Amino acid sequence: MEIRIAITAAVAVLALAILFILHINAGSLDITHRALYVIVSDSMDGPDLGNIIPNIPKGSLVMVDLGCTILDVGDVVGYRTPVMDSPVFHRITEIEEGILTVKGDNLSVSEHVPIGNVIGKVIGVDTIAGRTVLTIKSNPWLILTLIPILLADHILNRPRRTGWEETT
Repeated sequence: MEIRIAITAAVAVLALAILFILHINAGSLDITHRALYVIVSDSMDGPDLGNIIPNIPKGSLVMVDLGCTILDVGDVVGYRTPVMDSPVFHRITEIEEGILTVKGDNLSVSEHVPIGNVIGKVIGVDTIAGRTVLTIKSNPWLILTLIPILLADHILNRPRRTGWEETT
């Protein structure tokens, strides 16, 4: 009986993982040339202007297509800057001769980015997953506390065999 429960739980976790990948990866299970980032500022949390990728609230998890070669005005891209360790994510407002003009949806100032600095295009956004990642990352004690509690609960509450019982 315990094996059936463990197998059912494993299948459920696998199914949820597949559904999450499909959700954040534009309906595809192909995760090659993809990366996940958590948005740490509110620069993309502006008004929804009807773009394919709408505004991106602070704390959202974004999936980035690292192999994307076709960029259009309205796409959200991640790019490297000399002053930031992590990529910056802003929307393309203009493309001209290898230079992108990008701007955060919640910002009034644009900046110019050489196309060579772009790491990829955002293809999916999930706010709940991002907040979950941030919670776990900022509270590692939460995981370190929950795992022993769950293990102790499993050990203390599992059925006990008391002799010559028949097993099925």
